[in-house]
Amino acid sequence: MSAASSDITKIKFKSKTVKNAITVIDTKEPEPLQNLLFDSPIPNPGLGTLEVGDILIKKIDDTAEMIIERKTVHDLYNSITSDYSHAHSQVERMYAYQQAKLEQGVYVKVVWLVEGMNDGATGLYHSLPEPKQVDGWVNYLVAISDQYLVTSFNVEHTCSL
Repeated sequence: MSAASSDITKIKFKSKTVKNAITVIDTKEPEPLQNLLFDSPIPNPGLGTLEVGDILIKKIDDTAEMIIERKTVHDLYNSITSDYSHAHSQVERMYAYQQAKLEQGVYVKVVWLVEGMNDGATGLYHSLPEPKQVDGWVNYLVAISDQYLVTSFNVEHTCSL
C-alpha cells in the first residue's frame, strides 16, 4: 500500500494514546476529511469551533496540545499572497496562543500540514511561483516561529499523518 492511498481504518494506535487523547475537528473543514477522521480508529473525534487551527489533539489532562493547520496547495497560495496576509496573521495568532497556553502550563505544538493534490504530483513547492518563496515561508515557520511543517499527498494521506 502506498502512502498516497493509506487506509486510516487500519492504523494502530498505542492504547495509552487512545485513552489519553481528545481530537476535535473544526466544523469548517471539508466533509471528506471529517468523514475519514470519524471512520478512523481515533476514539470519539468531535466537531467544534476551534480558536486556532483546523484540528486539535490534546491530552485528556490538558497538559499538552497539538494544533494542526491544514492547507491545500491552493489555500496556502491564497493565504500567503492575499492583501491582508492571512497566513502570516495565522502564524502570529498561533504563536500567541502557544505562549498564552505555556503560561498556563500547557505545551502546544503547531503543525502546518500542506495537503497535495493528484497523489502528490502537486505539492508544497507548487504553492508559490518560485522555490525561494517557498523556502522563505518554510524558514519563517520553522526557524522564526518555531512551528512545524509536513506535507501529504492527498486527503487520505492527511488523515493517516
